[in-house]
This record gives sequence, C-alpha cells and structure tokens, in this order.
Amino acid sequence: MANAAAAPATDNDVPPRSAKSRKLLIIGVIVSIAVLGSGAAYYLASRKPPTDDGKTVEKAVHKHPVYLPMDTFTVNLHDADQERFLQVTINLELTDTATVEALKVQMPSIRSRLLLLLSSKTAADLLPREGKEKLSAEIAVELRKSLVSATVSKGLEQVLFSHFVIQ
Repeated sequence: MANAAAAPATDNDVPPRSAKSRKLLIIGVIVSIAVLGSGAAYYLASRKPPTDDGKTVEKAVHKHPVYLPMDTFTVNLHDADQERFLQVTINLELTDTATVEALKVQMPSIRSRLLLLLSSKTAADLLPREGKEKLSAEIAVELRKSLVSATVSKGLEQVLFSHFVIQ
C-alpha cells in the first residue's frame, strides 16, 4: 500500500466538547455580562449631573421633617370695641433635632415673644386666611431671632397651626 498523504482535518475530526464544558462557558458569559452591567449601572447612578456651567451638583438628601409641638397660647386680642380672645396651638416643622434642641433651650424667651406678638393682633387681622399666613410668617421671624447659629436658624421650615379659635 502506498503511503497515504495526510488528509486535511475536518469538523468531524475535532473532538466534541462535553455538555458540561458548554454549560460552564455559558455561565461564565452570563456572569461576566451581569458584573459589567452592574458596574455600569453603579457608575451611571453615582454620577453627579452637570449644571449649565459644567460643574456638578450635589444630590439633595431628603430628610423627614421633625415637628416640635408648642403649648397652647390663649391671649386677649387688641380689639378696642369688645373683648376678644385668641386660642392657638402651634407646631413647628424643623429640619433636624439640633434645631429642636436649640428652640427648647430658648422656650421661655420664645413664648414671651409670641405672647406679645399674638396679643398685638386684632380679630380683623386674623380672621382672613391672609391674616393667618402673615401671622405664621411673623412667628417664624420671632423664632429665628431666638436661634443663635445661622445653620440652626435655617432649620425652621414652617409654622403650622393645629388649633386656631377667635372668640
């Protein structure tokens, strides 16, 4: 017999891969895609959005407000024609507990200022909604006078009325 020349290799000559090695390859590809996808998602989520001037902006952290209820105030109103009374309960919406503590320390001074403010009003001043909103703003001004630190004075979000009766 004559020497047979080496025949070129065909697909049939390659030993077949086992099913186990195929599964491992597929699992490896899936894990790689998952890791890359997670990394890309983290990168995109942690980026700070650019502003118009090209600088980045810090993400705003939304905290839950802290409420400080105050005792009910009962005062004579400044009506000349008849005796009128105001009974009001105030709750303060604050940004943090540091502001709560700063207000609690100053509470005797705050109550005195608010009593003077409330008793200077007339029923006509306070009956319309605009009068109540103006009073809320004036109370906020008085409260900020009692707060020493600039950062603490910014901790007062709003003055809320939970009870408001004119008699």
